[in-house]
Amino acid sequence: MEHIKYITLNIFLILFVLFASAGYLIKAKPLVVLSNSMAPLIKKGDLIVIFENKEYEVNDVISFKNKGGIVTHRVVSKKIIDFQNNPEFKTKGDANSSTDFSLVSSKNIIGKVRFIIPLLGFLFMYLQSRYFVYLLTVLFIFTLIRKIKNVKR
Repeated sequence: MEHIKYITLNIFLILFVLFASAGYLIKAKPLVVLSNSMAPLIKKGDLIVIFENKEYEVNDVISFKNKGGIVTHRVVSKKIIDFQNNPEFKTKGDANSSTDFSLVSSKNIIGKVRFIIPLLGFLFMYLQSRYFVYLLTVLFIFTLIRKIKNVKR
């Protein structure tokens, strides 16, 4: 029975490394959505996967750097501002009543949303929380005590 546990754990570790490596190699960036500004398409707790594009168009859902962090909204208009063809974009959350206050420079765009995985972001948020660290600490101490008891026998 112990042998099956180790095989299962190794399979999960291998799958995790493969998925993490594949994401890195294809330059996919996963992001956890923290608000409902793009509902009903993208909701709080969803995991989105974004890819960098050379060009972005009206109706693309993009993630971009903003003063407050990273925002994911829809492009509602595109404007060329200089001779070097560096566009700026007006964006809006689908659930918001008005467009965003400032224009988004193409330099601040991280990428275009390609995949939406509902609710998986909640798992990632939990794995990064202090509660998960507490849980891991308790499990580590429990396992350590169990090993010490087995050695004493």
